[in-house]
Formats: sequence, C-alpha cells, structure tokens
Amino acid sequence: MFRIIILSALYLFNLHGSHDRYEHITDKKAREIIKASIENAGGLDKWESLKTLKYKKDFTLYNSEGEVEKIFKQIHDYNYQSDKILILSDDGTKTSETILNKGSYHRTISQLVNDEEITSTEEDQVKLAKAMNTSLYVVSMPFKLLDPGAEIKHMGLDTLEDGRVVDVIRVTYNAEKYSNHSSSEVWKYYFDQEERKIVRNWIQSSDHLNVVENQTFIRANGILFNGHRKSWRVDEEGDRLFLRAKYDYYDYEVE
Repeated sequence: MFRIIILSALYLFNLHGSHDRYEHITDKKAREIIKASIENAGGLDKWESLKTLKYKKDFTLYNSEGEVEKIFKQIHDYNYQSDKILILSDDGTKTSETILNKGSYHRTISQLVNDEEITSTEEDQVKLAKAMNTSLYVVSMPFKLLDPGAEIKHMGLDTLEDGRVVDVIRVTYNAEKYSNHSSSEVWKYYFDQEERKIVRNWIQSSDHLNVVENQTFIRANGILFNGHRKSWRVDEEGDRLFLRAKYDYYDYEVE
C-alpha cells in the first residue's frame, strides 16, 4: 500500500513522451471536453514543460457542528526536473516538513511549544503521503485526467443551483489494478460550457461523499490554477450535510 502511494506521487512528474495522451479516453464526448479544458488551462505542452511549481495553501476544516476543527497554513514546492516534492505545514501547534525525493520519503514534525522533534510512525507516513497525493492531484487538474488506467465517461448535462448548465464526466480509479492510482475512488467533474473550467467535483470515498466547488481561479505564467474552494459533506442524494473545508491557493510561482 505504501509503495503504491509513493509510485503514484512520482508518476505526476512522468507525463512526457506518450504519442497520444488522450488515447485512453474512449468516450468521444469526454475526450472533447477534457481536451478543451486542458487548452483553456494553458495547454498540454506548457504544462509538460514545467520545471518548478510553488504556491501557498491555507485551509480550515470544520466539524459537523460548524466549529473549526483545524487551521493549516502550507507551502508547496514541486521540482518537476528532479522529482522532488516539499510541503511545509503549520497548524498553530506544530510544524511538519514532508519531502519526497526520488522515491525516498522523509517527514519531520516539530512542536511549536518546545520545538521537540517527533518521530512519525509508518502509519503517519502513509496518511501524509496520501495527503500529498491529494494535493498534487488537485493542483494538477485538468491535466491529471490524462493518467492512464482511469475509466472516463461523459454522464450528460446537469444544472447547478445558480442555473449554470454543466457537463458531467465520471472518472473511476482502480488502485488494485494500476500502480499509478493511489486509491480506488469515483470522482465526477463538472465542466462549464464556456471555458470548460472544472467548477465542481464530487468524490465517493470509502466512507463518505464530498462535493467541492472551485469558486475562483488564478492564472500564473499562462496556466490556470485553483483560487478559492469550498468542500461540503453530502448525502447519497447530493444534499449538503455540512461545510467540511475552505481552501485558499495563492502566490503561485511557475517556471
């Protein structure tokens, strides 16, 4: 399990070289929408020529009562040439430094009270590696939809609460079959019809359902990234149960 997670993270840096990056998307409508979305987001050539990406990410987690559970401030630093990832995180009580460097994973935690370093367990490392995967996955959209192995299908049109009509694409991952998939989850992506931006996604995890809205976007060096996002826990009918998280991405540095 841990090895699969590491392979998946590194796989994000190995996107070059395929003669047709869209060939695995057999659903023609889904392929057309994803191609248009990638072009609007800066284009595949520009994305695959990235050398480094750095940004800040602040997020707040809420419990079902609406109370603040945790507040995090992070710095993400990805080097696409040397396969190195660095994430610095501060939750107000401790700081953590997570490094994935050429397949070698290292994590340190320091308490802010007495600056005592804590050795993380293997279970801690697996959880944090999964969190690293999730961060990479989110910031790499829509380009990450070109990962091989995913089952991609256009599900038709839907209408959001504000009246916008969007195209829905379902993406199914299978970690047992594909080493570049970190988990077996089902996602749905909602693309606007003007610029083909991903304005919402729906995630079916092992024990809950979430809906995430991309409310603002930031373009840095020609590439479109997330700005402000909100995540709601929902029931099987899609009705919102409570606000789970707010995210802010900013200060992008792209080379």
